[in-house]
Order: sequence, then C-alpha cells, then structure tokens
Amino acid sequence: MSQTEVINRDHNYFRAYYNRGLAYYELGKHEKAISDFDNVIKYSRNFAEAYYNRGLAYYKLGKHKQAISDFDNAAKRNRDDVRIFYRLGVSCLDRKEYDNAILYFDKAIEYNQNFAEAYYKCGLAYYELGNHEQAISNLISAAKLNPDYIEIFYKLGMSCLELKKYQPAILYFDKAIEYNQNIAETYYKCGLAYYELEKHEQAISNLISAAKLNPDYIGTFYKLGVSCLELKKYNPAVLYFDKAIEYNQNFAEAYYKCGLAYYELGKHEQAISDFNNAAKLNPDYIGTFYKLGVSCLELKKYNPAVLYFDKAIEHNQNFAEAYYKRGLVYLDLKQYDKAIEDFNQAIKLGSSHAAEAYYNRGVAYLHRERYDKAIHAETYYNCGVEHFNKEQYNEAIGCFRQTIEYGFHCKEANFYIARAYQFLGRPDLAKKYWEKVV
Repeated sequence: MSQTEVINRDHNYFRAYYNRGLAYYELGKHEKAISDFDNVIKYSRNFAEAYYNRGLAYYKLGKHKQAISDFDNAAKRNRDDVRIFYRLGVSCLDRKEYDNAILYFDKAIEYNQNFAEAYYKCGLAYYELGNHEQAISNLISAAKLNPDYIEIFYKLGMSCLELKKYQPAILYFDKAIEYNQNIAETYYKCGLAYYELEKHEQAISNLISAAKLNPDYIGTFYKLGVSCLELKKYNPAVLYFDKAIEYNQNFAEAYYKCGLAYYELGKHEQAISDFNNAAKLNPDYIGTFYKLGVSCLELKKYNPAVLYFDKAIEHNQNFAEAYYKRGLVYLDLKQYDKAIEDFNQAIKLGSSHAAEAYYNRGVAYLHRERYDKAIHAETYYNCGVEHFNKEQYNEAIGCFRQTIEYGFHCKEANFYIARAYQFLGRPDLAKKYWEKVV
C-alpha cells in the first residue's frame, strides 16, 4: 500500500504524510513536500524531523526566513542533532547574517569536531566579516579533515591575500590549481599575489593562464599590462592595455597606464591620446595632466604643455615636479621671469630635479642679462666661505647675507650663517637660520 493510500484511509496517520513529504522532497517537489510536513506538524507538534525537513524544503525554494524558523523549531525539540545547527548556519550565511551563522556553525562543530563542511562554511562567514585570521583558522581545520576539497584552498588563498600574506597565498592557490587547472579566478588571484611580491614573470605566467581560461575578464589583461610595464616590456604592455580597453572603454586607469607605456617607447602622440582619454574619464587624477604636460614638452608643444602643468598644479599646489617641468617650458618659450619663479618653487618644494632646477634657474638669469647678479652672488658666496674657514665669522655672515640677497646658494648660505652665529655664541640667532635651512 502506498503512503497516499494510507493517508486516504486515515487522514490522521501523520507518519504517512511524513514519508510522502520525504518522497516529494527527493523528487524536487518542494511545495508538495511542505504541504505534507505541514500536516505532520499539525498532528505532531514535537516531531523535530518534520520541522527539519520542512526547513530543507523551504531552503530549496529560497525561503530562508521560513527555513531558519523551522530549523530553530527543530533545534528546540532536538538539541543533539548536529545537522540542524549546520543548516541554521547555512541559512544565515545565505541571508548574510554572518554573526548568527558563526554561532550556529560553532554549535555544530561543538557536537562534531570532524565536521569539515561546518568548518568551511564558518570560515566563509568570517571571511565575509573581514575577519581573515579566524577565516584561515577554520579553513585550515576544514582542509585537514577534507584535503581534496579545492574550494577550501582557494578561500585560504583569498584570506591570505587580504592579509597581505602573499607567500602563503601563493601556496594555497597553487594547491587549488593542482586539484583543478581550469579555474581562471585561481590563476588570476595567484598572479595578483606574485605581482604584490614584485615577481612579475610569475605574475604574468599565472595571468596568461587566467586569460586563456576566461578571455572576457578585463582585470586579467589590465594586470598583465601593469606587470609588463614593471618589467619595462612596453610593447606587450600596450597590447594588454589595449585588450583591457577593448572590453571596457571607460577604464581610465588602463588608458593612463597605456599612455605610460607609449611614453617610455617615445611614442608621445599615442601617449597623449591615451592620457587625454584617461583625463576625460577621471579629471581629478593629477598624474594624468602631469604626464600630458611632459609628453607635450617632449614634442615641443609648449602652449598645451603649460596648460596641462597648470591643471596638475591646480589640483596639487605642492607638486614640485610640475613646477620644474613648467619652468623648462617657460625657459624654452623665453619667458624667463616665469621660468625663474617655477624653478624657485620646485627647489623650495624639494623637487627630485633640484640640481637641474638650480642650473636652469642660472640659465634663465643669464638669459635675462643677470649674469652680473650670478657672478656677484658667486663672488660673495666664495668670499663668505673663505672668511668662515679663517674663523672671521662676522665678515663671513655679511658675505653670505649678500649671497642670499642675490637669490643664489640660499640654503648653503643660511647653513654657514647659522654655524657662524653658533661659533659667535649667539644660539638665538643661529636658531633663526637653522630653521631656514630645515
């Protein structure tokens, strides 16, 4: 006799409802299964298995709230069933209730410390909360219990990547790849770890594998381009950035990096084109305007170069290199006062081209018939050094002050004046000049 026949004869025979509900569940007929479990619970409200299985059916239908309610009812009636706490954890995980999920998985593990899947899911919940140390601890426990479960190693790699533990991340990603060589994302993430370790050859190898498996993932081509850029392989870098842009024409950073590659190849027209695209997509990125200015300077397109350096300085008024480069433009345009002003600013802000700035400022002075000023300043400076070495400190101070008035060797002159005042026993005045040196 079938379960349905039993039910037709005696509608109160809840065991038949229960067995038919299980059959419907196995057949994927979850609504009918729920209906039968409803009848079971109607006749036997303390039947934990009915709540549990109805919870499973609700879960399959994506009704996690109802599933959690049923699993909770099952747990109240049977505190020793580890499956119930595990299922409560899974439902909470799906609802992104990560703290609750952890509580339930911990309860499941408390009852069964060999429950690999509970450790794994608990690790996922910690991962989503950004608690990667705890995620790693649980995932390692899962891996010990089930070393053939590749998703564990991938998530371990991800947690290590988030913690910037790049070497163990690589080991875990390699383990995941060992089990399944067809997952593009694993190669990609492994490539990222190598990239962060500045092992760009290995990064490229993994990223190429990722691109072969998933050629539609633009992030792979971008990172390939960046790695090639770091290795000064500019032609392949351009190809990879072009591929990334082909997939996403609003990828500002890809245009910018592609522009850098063209710049290094001396292809300044192409560099300008890419930098312009980057600037249109992200007008707040000052590096783009600076590089546009530098490319225009290389092509002797001075007027647009000035405009781009102006834009860079507008975004960052302490951009020493932009002042220096604009100074070079003004020098070539024979606008010497502006050139001198920019070189002064570059020196003041500590440009990495400070030595060249001093030199070019001298050139600008010379071109403005200020040769006499340069000569006089140099004479006073050398005279000051001579007096200082002879311990004629007051005379030295006078010469160095004249040097400063001419605007040459100011830092050095202030240094000597500070030392001279120290030797003269005037620390108060020395302090004033030391502050100018610093």
